[in-house]
Amino acid sequence: MTKTKTIKINLDRNSYDIHIGENLASEIPNIISPFVKRNKIFIICDESLGSTILPKIKNSFIEAGLEIFVSFVKSGENSKSFESLEFTISELLDNGIERKDTTHVDPTQRPTKREYDHYIHLIEIAKKYFYDDKGISENSPFLVQDPLFNSILIRSNEALINLYQIIGNENQKVEFLKNKQIKSLKNMNSKLFDKGLGAYIHYDLRNNKPISLVSSSSFSPLFCGAPDKQIGEILISTLIKKFGGDDKFLCASFDPTNNRFNPKKYWRGPVWINLNWMLYNGLKRYGYNEIAKRVKDDSIELIRKEGFCEYFDPRKNISESEKIGYGGNNFSWTAALFIDFINQKM
Repeated sequence: MTKTKTIKINLDRNSYDIHIGENLASEIPNIISPFVKRNKIFIICDESLGSTILPKIKNSFIEAGLEIFVSFVKSGENSKSFESLEFTISELLDNGIERKDTTHVDPTQRPTKREYDHYIHLIEIAKKYFYDDKGISENSPFLVQDPLFNSILIRSNEALINLYQIIGNENQKVEFLKNKQIKSLKNMNSKLFDKGLGAYIHYDLRNNKPISLVSSSSFSPLFCGAPDKQIGEILISTLIKKFGGDDKFLCASFDPTNNRFNPKKYWRGPVWINLNWMLYNGLKRYGYNEIAKRVKDDSIELIRKEGFCEYFDPRKNISESEKIGYGGNNFSWTAALFIDFINQKM
């Protein structure tokens, strides 16, 4: 075995080793074996080494029964760029190197590969138009007006108005934002509120039609103060009727009474703590303190039972016999919002 020297680079979570020695190519499979979880190896190689050391390294992996893929980067500092990173990621995807979160998480809890391919296609369109809003909106096949993101925008502008008023001498900016708020709130209620469903819904701009389905996002306008008192009462009725059964933790991300509801799969049913936090604050804003407290208490119970998971199964009837915390573990927003919840007096 070749004598080597190992230098440890200590960078907290991103620490790594540098191995120095002669004729190391044949030893590389043994050196990295503790980190190899499957039989695919992806090598990122400086193009100047393609005809020298790379063939020896490839042969050592092949002899170890491993499948090899190689991506070349140009020599020099110019290769340390987002363009090179995007190229490398594309190479990984083209060669079937899987996302980590689809392998350490039960696939039934994640979108399918076909769905991920659709997401990647949308990202490619965004890249093509250099992430310009106008280019994306004119060319993306997916263009939806969403109550959640519009509620976040309205609430953020509300905060900006308050900040400008505290700073003072910013009347022009305050007036501009107030005019935007009036327009946004009016259009939110006239276009996205569906009285028949008793909830705010999404709108498909590509096909010029509403998406008549109820989700946790349907209640997010409470967070920004969009509903009047009458609409607020309708929202609470829908929330209790569809999402608030005694057999459910609040609030499922998708309508539990709909046949498309999936309590394990991403945004098709599980409880997300970030949405619950927004719902809790929206309910308090309107004085619905009792149901706000239930949202908070359900969130705390789920976290204390399952830990800081990415999302949670809303079904209480399985919570005693099965694990109901799904997705990634130690999710930072779950932990951060847990701290906020437990420090709320109500």
